[in-house]
Amino acid sequence: MNRPGGDSTSDGAARTDPASVALGFEGLRARPGDHIGHFFETDDQWMEVALGFLTTGVRSGHRCMYVIEDGGRRRRLQEALLVADVELDSDQIHFHGGLGEPDALRTLLSDFVAEAEESGAFVRWGGEMGWALQEMADDRALMEWESACNVVEDPPVVFLCQYEIGRFPGSTIFNALRTHPLCIVGGAIHRNPFFEDPEAVLQELDARRDRSD
Repeated sequence: MNRPGGDSTSDGAARTDPASVALGFEGLRARPGDHIGHFFETDDQWMEVALGFLTTGVRSGHRCMYVIEDGGRRRRLQEALLVADVELDSDQIHFHGGLGEPDALRTLLSDFVAEAEESGAFVRWGGEMGWALQEMADDRALMEWESACNVVEDPPVVFLCQYEIGRFPGSTIFNALRTHPLCIVGGAIHRNPFFEDPEAVLQELDARRDRSD
């Protein structure tokens, strides 16, 4: 994951992945390639983590993508970022409403990382996962995307996926737990005992879908 000394990028900038990055809340740090699940109950819990993740990223010179449906929660986050003196029209921070096809999301991620690497920038990819309820056809599609985040080769990126517990069916929350190696619980990052091999999760979901057809 980490490349000591950095690699040359297309414009000559050196990519030097940090050994760890501050997440911006509770003093927590993560390593390149970490895929973290945050399962929250209140708006304040969501905001504390999302705002810290993005403001710390911008101040660290990282390139940030946050996937969130258009609406009140996005507006509140953007207003809080402005209060924190984050320039929303800069190239360091981007918002997206989500896509319904896992392949399209993989392309979006690949292109975003490639653009960041041209300037040697590290990437933060986060999201308030409510967008998936509107865009994704079913759990199988969502978990295919979540599983893809676990197999990005040599990623100069940290992933943060935020699920509102009361908004998703219990089965979706459980499957999300199964696809995140790390979870934020009680102000700390823990290895997730429910995490499973991504391919095994997808095979099980495929089998369930076949039985229901």
